[in-house]
Amino acid sequence: MRSSIRGVALCVFAASVLAASTASAQKKPAKPAAAKATKYGALAVDRKQGFIYGWAYDQPSRAEASEFASNECSKRNGNCTVVVEFSGEGCASYHTISAEDGSAYGWGTAPTQAGAEARSLQECNAFSDGKASCGNHVWACNSKDVAPFKVLREDAVKAKPAKTDCLVQYDIDVETDGDDNWKDRYLSPLYRLAAADCPSTAKTQFHSFYYGNDNGRINEGESNPEGKKDPARQAKGKALALAFSQWVASRRPLDAGLHFRTTASATVTVASDENQAYLTDHVGQSDSDRVHGICLAYAPPGIEPVATYGAEHCQRWVR
Repeated sequence: MRSSIRGVALCVFAASVLAASTASAQKKPAKPAAAKATKYGALAVDRKQGFIYGWAYDQPSRAEASEFASNECSKRNGNCTVVVEFSGEGCASYHTISAEDGSAYGWGTAPTQAGAEARSLQECNAFSDGKASCGNHVWACNSKDVAPFKVLREDAVKAKPAKTDCLVQYDIDVETDGDDNWKDRYLSPLYRLAAADCPSTAKTQFHSFYYGNDNGRINEGESNPEGKKDPARQAKGKALALAFSQWVASRRPLDAGLHFRTTASATVTVASDENQAYLTDHVGQSDSDRVHGICLAYAPPGIEPVATYGAEHCQRWVR
């Protein structure tokens, strides 16, 4: 009996194994979950005029998103650059101050609209340094239920100071009406420019480009040049002086009985701590170190300075 029961048990076990093997062979493998679609977004802005911008979202590719944002920005006559690219289920946000207050702005990205808005507002407030309210705000989000959020590009809102920067400051002499005697000198704040925007520079604090037009007689050039000549950078310096001279030509000193000398100049030097301190200290002062608090409300046209120094010394502005 034992042998017979044992034989039956073995048969049952073998049948069970066979049935399990057959069921396993007939079971189809589970299909992998379908990959979610990826959507793309982008932001393009005019860094010189921050209120000019263009958005893209839910675009089928990164390239198409960037192109769409650039085109939207260019339609507003902007000199536009793509500064943000993102993909998946997420958002980007953009804050600016009002156009009449200047051109401070900020952007940010995050998986949620609220997170992106907080980032862009923080960046804009830091850029404006509390001088104006970042009250203008726009945002864009890709559709939900797409691929996970990913930041593909997010440029720095404002360039950070670098050793390769240069310093630029504008000045014009003031003379008395009638006898043309030197009376004073007006300066702009000191501007720090990124290397790509810099003209020829020198280590001296008195290297400058100048331009004047006295009844058709042109007076232009470069003073105290150093090192190897770079025609392209020299041309940038001459262009700075020319644009400043044209601006000055349509303005007068704040005090009566005075006029500007016809030749205007732009000091350009390397961004050393010594040069920065010296030139900043002279904002709002004449050559005789007499504090008058008068400044020129003029900055390099079409260039966003990395930093501005000395404006706190200004009490009155020539605009």
